[in-house]
Amino acid sequence: TTSRSSCSAADAYRSDHPFWLQAASTTSRSSWSASDASSSALPSWLQAAVSSTTSLGSAPVLSGREIDLVIAETPVNFTGVTRMATTINGSIPAPTLRLREGDEVTIRVTNRLAVSTSIHWHGILLPYQMDGVPGISFKGIAPGETFTYRFPVRQNGTYWYHSHSGFQEQLGMYGAIVVEPREADPVSFDADKVLVLSDWTDEEPMRVF
Repeated sequence: TTSRSSCSAADAYRSDHPFWLQAASTTSRSSWSASDASSSALPSWLQAAVSSTTSLGSAPVLSGREIDLVIAETPVNFTGVTRMATTINGSIPAPTLRLREGDEVTIRVTNRLAVSTSIHWHGILLPYQMDGVPGISFKGIAPGETFTYRFPVRQNGTYWYHSHSGFQEQLGMYGAIVVEPREADPVSFDADKVLVLSDWTDEEPMRVF
C-alpha cells in the first residue's frame, strides 16, 4: 500500500525518557475551552490541581475555513513528575489543522497564558503580517488577547505550526498542518496519517538550550 506521512522533530533527543507522539488523522472535529487558572496568581502546583489534564498522543483534528485555538498551561506527566506544559486546545501535539488549497482561512488564537505568545505557520505562504513572528511581523498576542490570523491558502502539502515566543514550542506548543489539494490528489494512497515526533524534559528549556 501507499501512504502519506510527515515527521517533524523538535529539540534534542533525551535518551533516558524518549516518547513518541502520534497525531492520527480522523474525520471528527474537536473544540475545547481552557481553564483560566493559568493566568491567575495561583502557584504552579495549585494551577496543576485545578487545570484540566492535557490530552496526549492522539491529536484532535480541526478543519474548515474558521478555526479557534486557545493557548494555556495544562499539567503533563511523562516522567512520574507533574510539570506545566504550554498547550493549544489542551493537547500535545496541538490539534492537526486540515485546510484546503484555495480557501481563505480565519484562525482566532486566544492567549490564556500570563505572558505574550504567538503562532508561526511554518512553510505556509502568506502575507508577512500573518507570519506570527513577534518583533518582525507583529507585536505578539498579549495575555487575555485574541488575535485573528486571516490568509489565503496558496499551496498544498504537510507543514507544521508552533510558537515563536520564548521556549513555548519546547513546552508543547506545536502541531501539524495538512493542506488538501484543490483538485484531485495525484498521489493514490490507502491511509493518510500524520506523525509528529518530539521530546520532553522536566528541566526549564532555558537551562537546556
